Amino acid sequence: MVHQRPQRAQEQSSGSSQIASGSSVSSGSSSGQVFLKDLAADVKALNSSILLLSQKMQYVVRNEKILGRNLLVLNKKIEELQNRKPSDEGGASAKDTQALKQDLENTSTELTRLGHSMIEVRDALEQVKLNYAKSEDFKELKYVIDAINPLEFVSVKQVDALIERKIQEALKKK
Repeated sequence: MVHQRPQRAQEQSSGSSQIASGSSVSSGSSSGQVFLKDLAADVKALNSSILLLSQKMQYVVRNEKILGRNLLVLNKKIEELQNRKPSDEGGASAKDTQALKQDLENTSTELTRLGHSMIEVRDALEQVKLNYAKSEDFKELKYVIDAINPLEFVSVKQVDALIERKIQEALKKK
């Protein structure tokens, strides 16, 4: 009978350490999974923001090209009208020339505004690139976390509880 008591104590201590490590794994893995899910959600949100910014940038570039072409056409028309004599058939009056100049100024202003908008979008995209981690960084971080496997570590509370239990067992034996 004396021989059996140490075996039971060993079984109980190994069983309790298994329970302690098992509870550590289950509580840690759920928090790790939540962290990874939150991380994945953040990456998806950033990805959609970047896609939206790139679409807006493409839209601004397209509009800038269209306005640039319009500006060239209007410049040619103004030059033709200025080179014509008022006595020519189909010649434009001063009123038509003034209207074309006004259209040209409006188009030029709009082109400048779109250029500034494109610069702002480009700057915002650069800020996103600088301030947020890339997917490769997240993959590397995941690899490091998986390699360390923090779920195998014991928390301070678990160590305190295990020491307290061992002390109580030792006092009961005496």
